[in-house]
Amino acid sequence: MLKHHLRCLAVAGVVALAGCDSAQQLTKKADRLYSQKGEYENAITVYKAILDKPEADKGYLNGQIAESYRLSNRPALAEPYYKAAIEAGYKPDSVLFNYAMNLKDNGKYKEATEQFAAYVKKGASKTKVARAKKESDLLPRMDDLMTKRSHYTVSNVEALNTASAEFSPFYTPTQLYFTSNRDGGPTYGKTGTGFTDLYTWKFENGDVNKGAAERMPADFNAASVNEASLALSKDGNTLVFAKGNNGERKGAKDVDLYISEYKDGSWSLPTLLPFSSPDTWDGCPAFSLDGKTLFFSSFRPGGQGGADLYRVTKDANGAWGAVTNLGSSINTDGEDMFPSMSEDGKLYFASTGHTGFGGLDLFVATVSGGKATVENLGVPMNSTGDDFALVFKDKADGYFSSNRAGGKGDDDIYSFHNGVNDPKKINIYLNGVAVDNENAALPVPSPSVRITDDASGEVVTTVNGNADGKFQADLQPEKNYSLFTSADGFITKRGKFSTEGKAPKKEDLYEPETTINLDYSIAMERIKLKKAIRLDNIYYEFNKAEITDSAGIELDKLVSFLNDNSKVSIELSSHTDQRGKPEYNLKLSQKRAESAVAYIVSKGIDAKRITAKGYGATKPVVPNATTEEEWQQNRRTEFAITKVAK
Repeated sequence: MLKHHLRCLAVAGVVALAGCDSAQQLTKKADRLYSQKGEYENAITVYKAILDKPEADKGYLNGQIAESYRLSNRPALAEPYYKAAIEAGYKPDSVLFNYAMNLKDNGKYKEATEQFAAYVKKGASKTKVARAKKESDLLPRMDDLMTKRSHYTVSNVEALNTASAEFSPFYTPTQLYFTSNRDGGPTYGKTGTGFTDLYTWKFENGDVNKGAAERMPADFNAASVNEASLALSKDGNTLVFAKGNNGERKGAKDVDLYISEYKDGSWSLPTLLPFSSPDTWDGCPAFSLDGKTLFFSSFRPGGQGGADLYRVTKDANGAWGAVTNLGSSINTDGEDMFPSMSEDGKLYFASTGHTGFGGLDLFVATVSGGKATVENLGVPMNSTGDDFALVFKDKADGYFSSNRAGGKGDDDIYSFHNGVNDPKKINIYLNGVAVDNENAALPVPSPSVRITDDASGEVVTTVNGNADGKFQADLQPEKNYSLFTSADGFITKRGKFSTEGKAPKKEDLYEPETTINLDYSIAMERIKLKKAIRLDNIYYEFNKAEITDSAGIELDKLVSFLNDNSKVSIELSSHTDQRGKPEYNLKLSQKRAESAVAYIVSKGIDAKRITAKGYGATKPVVPNATTEEEWQQNRRTEFAITKVAK
């Protein structure tokens, strides 16, 4: 594996180990390899050779081996050496903090939390203490974050990947450009693997899972030099990539960005970009959609710490302007790298500084009102390994790199699909049951349910229930319905049902098809002939029989009842209280009943189905009433079912 910035490039180096030097002499040699040349793999070889010597400072040596593995991005190998160093009493501030980060990178969140908490108490760096506090707050919730659902799916591009490192894909309609150390050759002292070169993966019949890898020409791949992270402008005429030095004293001291232009049918010889500093690391190039701005990552002074993201724009004459840091809302004190622009103008990048699962995680930055909001892409795009170098194929699909478990070895290239805007089907099933209102344990056998759409009034469906009173209807989301349930021997029951808010929001749908079952119970009343059913709020003006507006509202309910129960005939009765002469009360109640029937008939109900009957005060609900409340109970309008047609 390659340390994060080594994936975008680093310098070369070799080492020879003298077998008879003292521990002190060998330690100095290893330290030079480690600190001056950055040849971590070579340094590890020397440090390990010293460990067996009796005079060896085992705490220091284990710490240096751990740091070398960390810096060459081999966290699993680093962990036991951190532990051994600390147990031997070697506890510099950097080792204590990096051990906690190492445990996190290895997915050991509980142990990492304990180490971060210990560092918060004793840490010397205010910046690292602040980071440790943030990690301590997050890590206890990491298991929940790891299982949080996502619209992304990922797949290893197995045909392309090998046991070597393949990373930093760049998509074109006919091929992927990528970086790999697959061809062997001289060993790179920083990692113990071969040098990285630029390759193409030419699709077979447009299928990324079928193709052939080809190393790019020598102009782009020099011997014993790392090249990586190629980017093309949208028009395909400008190519930028990162290139390390060759270990010689002359020339650039670190990694730089080179550019090549496609003219007259061929690529020009790559040249150093003028803003790429020969004294600091510049890598991970990416073009804006219009090709006028180049984003890249750099360790140059003046950043937030670690590698920061920068941008530089060409003017109308093609001259590059001043380099601008993307600011503290995006850049952190960790490593912020591998920028990429999506078609909707969002910036995607990888970072170790923002809250993540360990190592490099993929993030998206959305700018609104001049402020950038950064969001972790979550699982499965991110893992406890390094996830980086995302590039888009289209709005929903693309590729990225990862050294997660389950790959072919080292870094692999993965394809991804964001299914958030994929068509999603929602099935909403109303699982209803009709029961007797006097005993909910008794079902209403074989109910018929007619369902109408409240907005259009149209019948959506009619379903028949079984002997247990159960029925099922297929409904649409975000709709309001009316249900008319009828059954032999029961009064038709009108009910309301809404699916509004019952289905998940579109962004919360993850599967191509989602089924939602909703329960609904309808209590139905048995038909009982001559049983009085009171109509509430049927009021008349004093000594008058005309229907008031408020009475009309209530009588409309009876109209609905008669429409719903088309085989039913009724008697509509009006009653007075005991005050007044009996003969007068009978006449007034009869007129009121007839007035109510006339109103109902005017609404389209067959007059043959309704009989008007005034009872005066002959059927009081409260005999011998003496208060206004009791008289009001006796002044009422009722109806009773008199016949049910066959």
